[in-house]
Amino acid sequence: INEQWHWGADFVISNTSGMPDSGTDNFDGTFGVEGFVPASSSSGNSSTLSGRVIGNDLLIDRDLAIFSLSYNKSPTITGKTMLLNHHVFLKDLWTLDSTLRLYWQNDSFGGTETVISPSLKIGYQVKSNLTLEVEGGIARTNSNPSVLLSSTTSRRYFSMGFRTDF
Repeated sequence: INEQWHWGADFVISNTSGMPDSGTDNFDGTFGVEGFVPASSSSGNSSTLSGRVIGNDLLIDRDLAIFSLSYNKSPTITGKTMLLNHHVFLKDLWTLDSTLRLYWQNDSFGGTETVISPSLKIGYQVKSNLTLEVEGGIARTNSNPSVLLSSTTSRRYFSMGFRTDF
């Protein structure tokens, strides 16, 4: 659009094929299943349309913000995702990334699911190609299937590690 604002879009179609069963099933009266994996059917065609707007130098010098909307459809599921990322170069070798992901899903049986997932990541550049990263976040999922009981799950996570750029 201009030096400060950019936009992009993607359209993806995918299809995951089915697989025959494999391994040995011990359903002859003896106990156990030995390496048995049941057959799975093909997913059918799934399509995703995504659009994004990217802004530079919005809140402070050298920051980067990405706002993305996606719509995905498969034979059994329709979903929508809103994603907001903000990357900031803090001071010298430090970076801060914040992300908010919102997801809504409906299935063909009348079930719904929503996910709210914020996260925060701090990075410190140890060497020119080595960064120490510490990330934490939560994910809250509300699931309302058409045939089972509704549930709410919360997940908290924390990770620390090194990233190398080569």
